[in-house]
Formats: sequence, C-alpha cells, structure tokens
Amino acid sequence: MAPETPYGAAVGWHPDPANPGAHRYWNGSEWAAPPPDWYPVPENPPYFAYWDGTRFLDGVKTRAQLDQMHGRGKFSPQTVSTVGGIAPAVAIVGVILASQSASLISGTGTIWLGAGLAVIAGVVARVFDIKTWAQVLCIIAALYSVGAAIRMESALEDRREEITRQFDQLAP
Repeated sequence: MAPETPYGAAVGWHPDPANPGAHRYWNGSEWAAPPPDWYPVPENPPYFAYWDGTRFLDGVKTRAQLDQMHGRGKFSPQTVSTVGGIAPAVAIVGVILASQSASLISGTGTIWLGAGLAVIAGVVARVFDIKTWAQVLCIIAALYSVGAAIRMESALEDRREEITRQFDQLAP
C-alpha cells in the first residue's frame, strides 16, 4: 500500500506516514527521491545535511556555512537590490558633476567630487555584486569622470601658464 500523500504540502521533507519517526521527500506530486543537494535536517531545521541521492551524508552545516561555501550571502538580497538601484544613480550624478565647466577662480573641486562619486559607485557595484549591466555602467561612469577631471585640470594648467606668460611680458 502506498503511503498517504500530503495533499497540498510544499515540496520538501515530510514525516513518512507509513514509517513513524522517518521522513520522506515530497516533490509536489508524489513521494520521490530528491535530487542531490543540501536539505534542512528534518529533526533540526536550522541545520542542513547533504543528500547524495540515496542517503544523507554525515555532518551538518548552518545556512551561514553553506552561504560561505558557495560564496554567497555576504549581503541580503534586499540590500543588493537597494544598492543596485542607488549605485548607478550615484554614478550618473558623478558624471554630471564631472562634466561641469571650471574656471581659474572656481577651480575643479566639483569636478573631482563627481569623479569621486562615480569611482565610489563603481567600487560599491563590484563589492555588492549588483547586476552586470549596472556594474559596467558604474565603471564606465568612473572612467569617464576621472578622465574629464584630468582633462579639465590639464586645460586649467595650460590657462594658468598662459596667464603667467602674459604677466611676465608686462613686467619691466
């Protein structure tokens, strides 16, 4: 006789109705052997054990240990999503600031602020491993902004030298 199925039950490990004290895997439509993976320990759900396709192997791990093993979980999905929206916006603001004009009087502070914001957005995008397109946008914005700041500094330096030459010619 087939064990009673947990009608409407979620996919996962459930008490085996035919064998009290044991657990079976319900795949959503029938009792089945689960695919090899880490699963919550039925008797102790905060811990995970590896199912090799036929049995659980010795040793358990916490969710944090699994995340560390698989290189994920440094940041919550909500944090990554938030940063993924903010970092490109900060990079664009950086580009706008870095694209401003400067004069000998005003200097290039705003331009360097923009470059700095774009660089920070690029670094944050990489650290938080946000979507690839957003990382690329932030890195391009950082490169453009730093390039714009360097070009503006060079243009102002040329202008300063020209003014110095003009004053030197006026001197007796």
